[in-house]
Amino acid sequence: MKNICLILLAGLLGSTLTACSLPTTPPQENNYLLASTRSGAALAQRYDSLRLMPLRAAPPYDTPRFVYRETDQRYVMDPYRGYMAPPAQQISTRLRDWLAASGITAHVVGPGPIAAQHRIEGELTRFDVDLRPGQPRSVSISVRLRLQDEGTQALLVDQTFSASSVLATVTADSIAAAADAALAQVFRDFETALMQAH
Repeated sequence: MKNICLILLAGLLGSTLTACSLPTTPPQENNYLLASTRSGAALAQRYDSLRLMPLRAAPPYDTPRFVYRETDQRYVMDPYRGYMAPPAQQISTRLRDWLAASGITAHVVGPGPIAAQHRIEGELTRFDVDLRPGQPRSVSISVRLRLQDEGTQALLVDQTFSASSVLATVTADSIAAAADAALAQVFRDFETALMQAH
């Protein structure tokens, strides 16, 4: 009887260990591209040329992963969902395309030897999914942008542009769509500041 119990116990232990070692399918990774594009009538040309420098970003916003703000102090990165490239890099590309489509300038150039009338520099200071209790679930973006005359070095714009877009549901697709909506608002506000700069 004792041998039968030992055999049963060994069989049960063996099947438990086998079940634990079976391969499991990891969650599927989802990656997105920011896709904010300008639509509507072009503005009157205000600048001959604008040099757009690559945006900078400090941690945790320098990662391509979605960043969730769970409390005022706690931030968590999603290991399976995010962007194809870091948001600051994508925002630089989207801003270049936005400005080119706006009509506000004849040319948008990047870093390099090509002469430009003004230079735009900036930093991504917030890009997260706000899940704090008592707050609307939303994607929040803040970008500090500066416009400087390359000849006189005069600072014409130095402002943080912020926008949020509320989430109906917290899914990867809705987060990406809300980020596009918030980013489009940031770009519209910056466009207005460029038109009003002296």
